[in-house]
Amino acid sequence: MARDDVLRAVWRDKRFRALPASARALFAQMVVLGPTSSAGVLPLMPAKWAAGSPDTDEASTRADLAKLAEVGFVVVDAQTFEVLIRNFIHLSGAHRIPNHLRGALNSAKAVDSPMLRQCLALELGKVDGSEVVEAIEILVADMDLGSIDDASAEHEAVVHEPSEEDR
Repeated sequence: MARDDVLRAVWRDKRFRALPASARALFAQMVVLGPTSSAGVLPLMPAKWAAGSPDTDEASTRADLAKLAEVGFVVVDAQTFEVLIRNFIHLSGAHRIPNHLRGALNSAKAVDSPMLRQCLALELGKVDGSEVVEAIEILVADMDLGSIDDASAEHEAVVHEPSEEDR
């Protein structure tokens, strides 16, 4: 699984290229410096990310994170302090390599946020295999999906695939 594949893939999306340089740099920092799980989830730590650049502060980092969420590249759950890099499993190629996919499934099962678990379940729904079906069932077990839909409506829980016009 190559994190540089994730970065290469997002540059093909004109929505990403239209973001401010600081938001694109934050995205790259989250992907490369982690600690990003193989499912694309990492702890919400804007102060640490801000410390990574001399011309940013926590407020501007939070603003950049909001821009990334608004466009659909990340989903943030401030209650569980988790961030999901959307499509990470697909963009990194983990879905094509059985051991990497297994690692991503295990990482997805460890996510606390119901909103992020729902997004991961939707993303994993595009991958074939009985292990994937089992992981999806675990991710959505005991969820009140109606309240999750309400809470995540602004983030569009549908996994975005770039169209030709996005390129």
